[in-house]
Amino acid sequence: STQSRSSAASDVYKRQTMYDSTAIPDALRRVGALRLDQARRRIWFNDTEILLTATEFDVLWTLTTTPGHVCSRSQLREQVYGNDCIVEDRTIDTFVKRLRRKLSSVDPTFNAIETVRAVGYRYGE
Repeated sequence: STQSRSSAASDVYKRQTMYDSTAIPDALRRVGALRLDQARRRIWFNDTEILLTATEFDVLWTLTTTPGHVCSRSQLREQVYGNDCIVEDRTIDTFVKRLRRKLSSVDPTFNAIETVRAVGYRYGE
């Protein structure tokens, strides 16, 4: 019947959108020379893939959500670990340091992750 074909087509579409990041526009992000694929949890900087830990990816994804805006350490902590986890602010600092090192290994002039003293970090536009 027409209704069952429509339902089957809808089911196929739902399955495709679960696995195809191109079907989810927010899963792909480009900020300058940085490309992020949230569905596959992969990043490229200057067309070079960089391997990140899950936490490093989450920190970078959060920072690039609103380029140019400051993300406090507590905001980063909540986005990465959730509200129920007790994590020191300095743990976030460590992940930012690792991100800077990894991105600088591709381009030594990389300085897009800015420290905003006593507040947090900003990913430059």
